[in-house]
Amino acid sequence: MSEIAKKLGKLFEKEEIVFWYDEKELKNEFDALDIGVQKFCIQNDEFNIKYQILTADKGSKFLIYSDQREPEPKENWLLDLQLRAYMFSADQASMVINDLGIEISYKPFIEKHIAFFAAKSRKEAFSKRFESGDNVGIMALKMIASLLKCETTIEHIMMALLAKQEMYDDICKYHLEEYLWKSVKTKYRYSVDTPTLKDFGYKIMQNHFYALVDTDRCELNKEAVLFVKTWMDSSTNKKSFKTLSKSIQKELSISTKVDKCQLQQIKKCDTYEVCEQFIVSKIAKTIQEKKGNSDEILALCRLREGSFWYQDYKNIYKAFISATKLILSVKECSFDIEDFSQGITLYAQKYSKIDYHYRKYVNYSSISEHAEVLKSLDSIVEDIYLNSYLRVINDTWQPYISDYKDSHLTYQKTFYANYVTPLVQSKQKVFVIISDALRYECAVELKNKIAGFNRFDADVQPLIGVLPSYTQLGMASLLPNKTLSFKGKDDAVYVDGVSSKGSKNRDKILKSKHERSVYIDSESFLDFDQSDGRVFAKAHDIIYIYHNEIDATGDKSASENRVFDAVNSSFVTIEKIISQISTINGTNIFITADHGFLYQDRPTADSEFCKVDKPDSAKRFNRRFIISNEIEPNSCIDIYDASSLDIAGDEKIALAKSINKIRLQGGGHRFVHGGATLQEMVVPLITVKKRRRDDTRDVEVSVIPMSKITTNSIVLSCYQEDIVSQKVKPMRLKIAFYANDGTLLSNSQSFTFDSIDAHDRNREVKLKFDFKQNASDYSGEEIKLVLKQLIEESSEEPLYKEYNIKLQLSFFNDFDDF
Repeated sequence: MSEIAKKLGKLFEKEEIVFWYDEKELKNEFDALDIGVQKFCIQNDEFNIKYQILTADKGSKFLIYSDQREPEPKENWLLDLQLRAYMFSADQASMVINDLGIEISYKPFIEKHIAFFAAKSRKEAFSKRFESGDNVGIMALKMIASLLKCETTIEHIMMALLAKQEMYDDICKYHLEEYLWKSVKTKYRYSVDTPTLKDFGYKIMQNHFYALVDTDRCELNKEAVLFVKTWMDSSTNKKSFKTLSKSIQKELSISTKVDKCQLQQIKKCDTYEVCEQFIVSKIAKTIQEKKGNSDEILALCRLREGSFWYQDYKNIYKAFISATKLILSVKECSFDIEDFSQGITLYAQKYSKIDYHYRKYVNYSSISEHAEVLKSLDSIVEDIYLNSYLRVINDTWQPYISDYKDSHLTYQKTFYANYVTPLVQSKQKVFVIISDALRYECAVELKNKIAGFNRFDADVQPLIGVLPSYTQLGMASLLPNKTLSFKGKDDAVYVDGVSSKGSKNRDKILKSKHERSVYIDSESFLDFDQSDGRVFAKAHDIIYIYHNEIDATGDKSASENRVFDAVNSSFVTIEKIISQISTINGTNIFITADHGFLYQDRPTADSEFCKVDKPDSAKRFNRRFIISNEIEPNSCIDIYDASSLDIAGDEKIALAKSINKIRLQGGGHRFVHGGATLQEMVVPLITVKKRRRDDTRDVEVSVIPMSKITTNSIVLSCYQEDIVSQKVKPMRLKIAFYANDGTLLSNSQSFTFDSIDAHDRNREVKLKFDFKQNASDYSGEEIKLVLKQLIEESSEEPLYKEYNIKLQLSFFNDFDDF
């Protein structure tokens, strides 16, 4: 069946009379038609045709054909029938009109663009978008959107075109470019004699740049600025923004323009990557020269979180934050210590945060995207940490080490008696995770991570570690014990006369105190499936789990520079251990360490080592301590009787003073332990309890009320109701204004609400919003302020809150005014 026969057959499903004036000489097609209707060919017999139709049986259908042009009304003898009939035409434009079911008045437009409708796929794509009442301008945009497979707005069309610029040839091929540029001119005030896609891309990008840097040089309107912001936020098209931005940055030598700007001008600009580089460079220089205000640096780093380029520089910014906090903390600390116990307490509560900031700086610096930027800052941070903090605090602490046995604080040696025994006596199962070299400041971070898990509480406290602060002695002190001693020819530690060297001996010592005890390494424990794990747990009341990533990494000279990476890896492993314990119904969990450590990222200079003669009788000769019966005095070390450090026997123990390192052959001198610095001997004890229910929650954020909006730009005040804590988690929100039909009316703003500031006023955040041109269409109506939650590593954006606000624009200035 021919296409004409199909169309006529479909028409007669609802029509009784169809007229067909044919100028295409399709008489043979008409004669061949067999579609079950009566056919008439007008051949000066109009009266006869009319008579037969009017006297025909009810329900009859008629096709009236003429191979001539339609006559003028006054000469048309069949006009009365024609007025109640359907006018069919077999020319392409008419057939398109018939297919789409649109009015004949669109025929000139269809004829002009008939090539577009030649393909069935294009015609069907357009038909799904077409609505009765569309004017030719809207029709043209819908045709373009059909080609680009995007939403039918000039905003989405231009984003799609800039992403697929080769498609512009198709737009020109179908003669649609005139409508495109007319819409662009209306929307963005882009007006040039010969518009091109390349020129538009340059102009709109530069307009966004100058809107944030020098508004007097803007050629387009604010709507054009919002277009670029939407483009940046588009998951579909942001890649094309990045590509074009880099291309324009190079071709227009944007770096020369940026170099002439002040930081204050550029700080909000993210049009080009060079803007990010400029800000990064300025912050680095400000920190290096120690001229900047710390609060301003931190605020600027936080501000840049919303930048398009932030993900490519986030580790540099995080390094800046850590460096700034480290410098600020060192500057604010007086490092006054009055006695032994106060030193331990001050370190746990205050000073250890500086070690944390240093560790974080080294972490972020090592993985930063542009490491060369941080090279100069690395040496400054290293110098401040080593010479203004680490050496100063431990020189101050040094005189109080001799009071080791006189503190009222809890000693590591009493851990079993104070924490394990009471639980076992009350018939409760105990899990003890010993993470080798888990330093106190690392444990604080781990505690915060654990407290963020569902249904867990965690607290951390300091224990006074054993001296020397090394694995053999630290592990022994965590076992049930009365006396610790050195008996053999090596540095093995004996617990109540039994060697504690190795897993089997430690397991034996545990069982000697309580038969249903076990000592197991973390790898073996994690290998249990749920069933085997429950059988294992059921057979034991006390389970010691030994985990060794930090010390194993730091003790090897080839890997000691990765010790902070090992800390992060340890967190993951310990979290898995806790999850495994929870799976097998464990509830009482302790996490502790045998000792801490000192670490400096810069290799120790040769001049920084001190020479100490090695005694012939040395049981252990380490960079930080010596165990021997005979030790010669030296200005580099302090010598103690073992008994003064609560160790039985007549050995002498030499501890390197402050952060001194004893010269030894071989590498491995960045990561050390064994001495009496606060970093080495303050041991963490994390107590983990399983909650009956999950009472952690996200921080609450509210918008300070507004009843109506009357201007094109507003500043919205958002208030963080409470501070972030163990049980109150930060929240990142994406905020924008929408019409009730879902149309985006403004730019969007993303912000992380994570303040720990106790002052209410300091938790208020002001965010600026500019309304789009289309907002005027909704003036007088209620619109929605929508807050969506942004979830890390997820594209989901669940709704957090909505507010209804009246939009009452008394006039609209089309965003020409900056």
